[in-house]
Amino acid sequence: MPYVVGHTNFKGRILMTHPTKAITATLLRDFVRVARAGTGGDASSSSTALFTDAHLDAAMARTEVIDFHAATDVDGIRVTAHRAGHVLGAAMFEVEVAGLRLLYTGDYSRAADRHLPSADLPATRPHVLIVEATYGVSRHVPRPERERRFLDTVTRTLRRGGRVLLPVVALGRAQELLLILEEHWAAHPELQAIPIYQASGLARRAMSVYQTYIESMNDAVQAAFRTANPFVFRHVTHLRGAASLDGCGPCVVLATPSMLQSGLSRDLFEAWCEDARNGVIIADFAVSGTLAREILGAPDTVLARSGARLPLRASVDAISFSAHADFDQTAGFVDALAPRDVVLVHGEATEMMRLKRALEARAAAAESGGGVVDGERAAAAAEGRGTAPLPPPPALPSRRVYAPKVGQPVHIRHAPTHAARLVGRLAEEAPKAGGRVRGLLVRRAGGGPGAPPAEADDDGAAVIVAPADLGTYTHLVSGTVTHRQALALAPGVSWSDVRLALELMFEGAGGRAELGGVVSPPSPTASAGKHLRSPSPGAAGSPAVIRVGGCVDVEHVPGGGPGGAGQVVLSWAGGPGGDLVADAVVAVTLAAAGEPPAARAAEGARAAAAAAGDADGVAAAEACLLAALLGAQFGDARAVAEDGEGGAGAGGAVPASITVTCGGCVVDVCVKSGAVRPQEGGEEGPTAALADRVGRAAKRVRAALRPLGAEDEEAGEGGI
Repeated sequence: MPYVVGHTNFKGRILMTHPTKAITATLLRDFVRVARAGTGGDASSSSTALFTDAHLDAAMARTEVIDFHAATDVDGIRVTAHRAGHVLGAAMFEVEVAGLRLLYTGDYSRAADRHLPSADLPATRPHVLIVEATYGVSRHVPRPERERRFLDTVTRTLRRGGRVLLPVVALGRAQELLLILEEHWAAHPELQAIPIYQASGLARRAMSVYQTYIESMNDAVQAAFRTANPFVFRHVTHLRGAASLDGCGPCVVLATPSMLQSGLSRDLFEAWCEDARNGVIIADFAVSGTLAREILGAPDTVLARSGARLPLRASVDAISFSAHADFDQTAGFVDALAPRDVVLVHGEATEMMRLKRALEARAAAAESGGGVVDGERAAAAAEGRGTAPLPPPPALPSRRVYAPKVGQPVHIRHAPTHAARLVGRLAEEAPKAGGRVRGLLVRRAGGGPGAPPAEADDDGAAVIVAPADLGTYTHLVSGTVTHRQALALAPGVSWSDVRLALELMFEGAGGRAELGGVVSPPSPTASAGKHLRSPSPGAAGSPAVIRVGGCVDVEHVPGGGPGGAGQVVLSWAGGPGGDLVADAVVAVTLAAAGEPPAARAAEGARAAAAAAGDADGVAAAEACLLAALLGAQFGDARAVAEDGEGGAGAGGAVPASITVTCGGCVVDVCVKSGAVRPQEGGEEGPTAALADRVGRAAKRVRAALRPLGAEDEEAGEGGI
């Protein structure tokens, strides 16, 4: 994780459970320290290191902590953590994308141990299960029997004067074995003079995490915590180095790493393996190719790191306390979840293939009525070994099992599905096939087991609710955005003109059917269904209000505006329907005002000059028309002659420029070129912004006045 953050362009989110984040920081910082020590503390080695303290700090700063069973939404991907039962904080992740649910177990165990509960059985059926195959078709010995054999072996070795070496991983199995030894020592006073050493500095530093996250452990540990913290050991001593054991008699030492490849566990093994009184207990899964796996084969000698051959006289026992699922756990887990596709990972090739065949045979036997079969029997039958043959699998087995090699892709076809359930008033009548349902689609983005079930059903599907039911069935509340827009009426335009134009637009003419309706809105105090007549236009003290299309209120506010004609104020609730009607009302209201009188005069002068062939007259009229239209939009625009005097007549000389004044800002428009420039001192700020707006408006007017040429017509045929 620190490598990905420090050396790639990864910008995604990092999710961890609370204990995992606490342990990760301790574990990976120890890795950095060991890596640095391996290079002699050379600072220049940081450029070649897998990652550094800075990379680790950056990764931890970006890490988000999540709770078990709480769903987290990552850009539409729904992620839920379930307990894995492997180590403190370990999680299986359920990932849902477009209706496809995938469960990745990682390392998991379905058997509870001394301090951890078993892995959860998710309530939702995954389509794809990615599951570890560490133990293949092997079975664990029942835990009580393993503990009894372990303690007997430890006691027997100590009584013959030997030392017991327990190669362990620093987190998980070390704490499990310490709990067993602590309880046994407390119950047997005759052993209490024999020391138990914890020889891992990392395990010692991580012990505070175990002492803190008691609520993440099983019921037995939580019950014991009410009296005393079970991870505060009375009979365990931390060992700082192998030198502390010089001259030591019988003892029990837990040392890392568990595979005996290096570190203190390898040093102690090489120092003790020649003494027949000593014993080594391999309590975890022994990986092929490691010294731990080699000594389980009972060789006469082993190769020391120095290159010498050492006789192996110490006893070697394999008593697994591994927190990896065996065949029974995996087969039961797969049967209970019933996924369509199973992908096996984290296993040796031979064991993975045996597990693959066993799961396939088990599914075939169950589907053809043969019942659930034993894993060894299923594997033997699939391999053609000497057991009664299983029933032949069906032509189309319901379960597909994959055992890919590292880096080999697995292609699984899945048609994306989107499911939602109806709640509230939408569920009062069953929907018809092919029909439409109108409501709000709500999907829960998180919240865990305590979230209201109405936000997502047991399968994690979304719900569809009526807007009125939103607050009842979800944590969401609905609101309304009210828009208001004011339009000034031009001189000579009355409220009656606007209302008549709206009635013609929205109600039709000549008695045609109502198209939305223009009515007086209901009074807030009127009973339901009753409308009050709006006051007469212009009635003193009472603004006239009408409702258009059932959604837009249009109010006439007398007085104010240019010429004292008043304003028209639109009010409506935001939404596609209301916005559409409001746009139409604005267009009708502006059209009712007609074009500015100066523009009408300029258009007439332009037509007359064009008919007489007076090019200068046309240019002068177009300049006046431009000034009139800019004035209608910006408030004050006047034509200015070359000598600086204003007021070029419609048939007079062509003005040199048009001066536009708006809000105290002044800009000049060159009639000949169309260039717009702020007057002196206005090159920045509001004046510059006004110049930009005036320039765009003038460009559109000039384009509208220009005759449409052949090139434009050809371009128009292309679909402008």
